[in-house]
Amino acid sequence: MNYAIEFKRESFSHLTAMARKRSLKHKWLLVRSGLALIKMGKQEFCLQPNQSFWIPQNSLCSISLFPGTQLDTLDISIRVRETFPYSAGYVTLSALSSAIFNKLAEIAPRSEEQLELLAVLKREATQIRPLFEASKLCKQLSRWSPQSHELDKEWHMALLVREAQKRMLSGGKKEQVVSELFSGDEQQCNVICEMLLGKTL
Repeated sequence: MNYAIEFKRESFSHLTAMARKRSLKHKWLLVRSGLALIKMGKQEFCLQPNQSFWIPQNSLCSISLFPGTQLDTLDISIRVRETFPYSAGYVTLSALSSAIFNKLAEIAPRSEEQLELLAVLKREATQIRPLFEASKLCKQLSRWSPQSHELDKEWHMALLVREAQKRMLSGGKKEQVVSELFSGDEQQCNVICEMLLGKTL
């Protein structure tokens, strides 16, 4: 069912890299745990626990979710008549918005109580002021390469596997990917991919 406004909480046990595409709805994201990366243009923004981000409808972006990430998403259809922010960026949650996000996951979907809370959160969304500002971690991510060691090992490995998956989906040969990203060690590649993706390349 395609609702005008909808809330969902999702947990990702494995690395999940969503394809780059235009957002059909406005999206208000809140990371509960883990790490989410949102790529818009050439800039990649990172969301750590308790950070929130606004993605306007028709934005071209891709989202990557690291293992162990829990993500709250508020989807708002373009059918909704209110005016929402046209620009993407980080959002500082008000006390009211934060309390509603906390409550929404505890109550039955599409119940009267949830619909009432969604209506209030929709009104809150019209008043947010997204900031398109790169944090220190975002800047480190933008400088990342398979040979760099600036990031924590856990994040470096996740980005390495994401890059390997991307190359395979682009038609790369596994032998070449293993050679370039895992020093030719296919067993190591398989172990790391099984751990992070839940499967081998």
